[in-house]
Amino acid sequence: MAKKAEKRVSTPRKTASKKPKESERSEVIEQCVIYLQATAAYEAGCSADNDYTTHAGAAAPLGKEVLDRAKNALGKLAALSADRDKLLSFDEMRAKSTAFKALMLGDGHHSVLEDEQIDFLQSFAKELVEYFRTERHASGGQPHDQ
Repeated sequence: MAKKAEKRVSTPRKTASKKPKESERSEVIEQCVIYLQATAAYEAGCSADNDYTTHAGAAAPLGKEVLDRAKNALGKLAALSADRDKLLSFDEMRAKSTAFKALMLGDGHHSVLEDEQIDFLQSFAKELVEYFRTERHASGGQPHDQ
């Protein structure tokens, strides 16, 4: 005779909320994510368009839309830097470093930077200097891990 399967009752588990609290959210990280997603979308679109400019190029409506989103994010990042009265957190520095890397590597075809790109780079350079000056002072000049 086959054994009858036992019926199991599961109890609901409490899980930690994945959504950050409003006080934990960072507009800097959010704008970096927007910039990175927009530039990735632009490059993917150009690839899908076989590197023509018919649909995804900077002058085409779809390409212009995502490039404008990226440009706006860089503009907001520069404005946030100008209005900021405290140092960036480590996570914000990492996010801006990722945006910096994407901007500098780009698609290899840009030789002239636009105003928003220059403003972002200048503000980030200033923040890097301040961040590491403070970190060096706080650590007594000794390197430390994050």
